[in-house]
This record gives sequence, C-alpha cells and structure tokens, in this order.
Amino acid sequence: MGSRSLTDTHLAKTRGLTITPHVDYDRNMTTYTSNQVAELTGRTRRTVLQAAETHAEIGRKHGRDWVFTDADIARIKALRKGRPRTRRAAPPSPAGATAPAMPEEAAP
Repeated sequence: MGSRSLTDTHLAKTRGLTITPHVDYDRNMTTYTSNQVAELTGRTRRTVLQAAETHAEIGRKHGRDWVFTDADIARIKALRKGRPRTRRAAPPSPAGATAPAMPEEAAP
C-alpha cells in the first residue's frame, strides 16, 4: 500500500475547515486578515473587528473570518482613534425650578 499525499485543501475539507483565499473573488484585489489590518493601521485587532461589525462598508465576512481590502484599510485609518465622545449631561436646572407635571391617566 503506497503512501497517499494529502493536500492542504483535502485536509481542510476532511476536518471541516475553510480556507480563505488571499485574493478577492475577482482575483484582482489583495485581501488582508484582521491581524494584518491591525498591524498596518496601528489599531488593535479588536478595534478592527468592531469597525467591521459596526460599519457595513468595511470588510467582508467569510465564514467566521473577516477579510479586508486596501479600501477597507483606508476607511479604518480615517476613523477617529480613541473612545467615542459621550454626550454631556444637561446643565442643572435653576434653583427652585421643578420638573413639569406628568399628565394623569383618564379613569375609565
């Protein structure tokens, strides 16, 4: 019995894994993993994945993996760094002012 050579594709299929190609469907666009994008943009992998989940125009989901193009990297670089600004609380009401009364429900 001769030894059988197994390719990566065959091993992936038998183990239920998916292989993400390094080029997009049209074979003209280079794609990157979330780790590669994080390194190229100076962001964390978590930030890159949050951007992909929040912004529909950033990245594409292939199975459980995200794939990014050069245009996606430019979009991520354009996003503001840091935590989103929170809305400031309304200024305190003047002394002696009361909240408007709530309307009472009509009795049946």
